[in-house]
Amino acid sequence: MENKNSKVIQTVAVYLVTKEREVLCQVRAETEIAEDGTKKKQSNPGVYQPTFNGKVEKNEPIEAAIKRECREELGDDFYKVFKTIERRPFFSKEYMHNGEKYISHEFWGKVKEKDISKIKLHSGALPELFRLKKRAKILDAKKTTLEDRVGKISMFPDQIKAVKRLFKILIKERRKEETLKKKEREEKEKQKKIKGIKKIEKHQKEKVSGKLKKGRAGNKKKVSKIAIAAEKRKVEANVEIAKK
Repeated sequence: MENKNSKVIQTVAVYLVTKEREVLCQVRAETEIAEDGTKKKQSNPGVYQPTFNGKVEKNEPIEAAIKRECREELGDDFYKVFKTIERRPFFSKEYMHNGEKYISHEFWGKVKEKDISKIKLHSGALPELFRLKKRAKILDAKKTTLEDRVGKISMFPDQIKAVKRLFKILIKERRKEETLKKKEREEKEKQKKIKGIKKIEKHQKEKVSGKLKKGRAGNKKKVSKIAIAAEKRKVEANVEIAKK
């Protein structure tokens, strides 16, 4: 997909998720360093944003925009890792901002803890990424000032919707993983029981065989029938116990 429509501004956003299912967010700083090296004030300081995001340039493919923004906002070292991370689209939203129409393309992916240390945030963000948890209370950034945002989490409405949807996806994924692990445990227990039953049956057969050998030759048939019947009942009883 390319940004060919000059009347619509397309954006991309990527949310990286930790093993603990925390969503990594940037926090906008009050200032950023301009191209000439001077500091300039930023709009919306203190607002929480995706791990990285930005506008799609004219005629730029979405995937190219994602890679470019990653490199610009998270640095070269992490960019090398990011290229190997699977990214999944999960949200697309049209909205108006300052009288202009926007279309956001949201993606998410899992990041290893060891790779997070390779991230070097750009000057327009606070130095550390924030780990957003599912139960966190998020304020509407459009309805807050810098003073309101101190010590609190605020995001733009479209991004609030995006993270809520993402957490729903993460919950479903967690439940799926738990169900799979439960089935694996049950299968292991089943195989363990089957192995135990076979062991009991083998032991009892060996026991019967040993008794028959000890029996007198003249009374072998009688001993055989009695012993087999008795041991058969024991085997059946032990098997039933093992099955429970």
